[in-house]
Amino acid sequence: MEKHIAWLKAHAPFVLYTHQTTSDRFMPPALIEHLRHLSQKHRIFVRMHPTRWHEQKTVEDKLKSSGVICCEVERVSQLPLPLLLGFCLSHVTYNSSTVIEAALRDIPSVVFDLEDGPVFFERQIQEGMAFLGTSL
Repeated sequence: MEKHIAWLKAHAPFVLYTHQTTSDRFMPPALIEHLRHLSQKHRIFVRMHPTRWHEQKTVEDKLKSSGVICCEVERVSQLPLPLLLGFCLSHVTYNSSTVIEAALRDIPSVVFDLEDGPVFFERQIQEGMAFLGTSL
């Protein structure tokens, strides 16, 4: 574990993107554009959903072809989420419960699920710890 902590310290801070699935619904253009914009100033670390590791190359290719600079996907996806949250600057997702965990650590999240996000993360939005992708 010490090796992973040292690696994260060397690459921190970074923006953590928690990925659910590669369907167009879960990777809308606004989310990709937001990551592309952030990647101009910050490292983007992509953590694949544990049931979606088989989509890693597809995600990397989609983000790269859209101009998103990804620092690491495979290694990040194998690290425990609480460890990653300890070193990240902010969190981006379509719709992940990581929003709740991030808020507990005072890490802001941007949510791109405009239908369910306001319902699922109402408290975090009210507390200023989560923002809808359209409110940027």
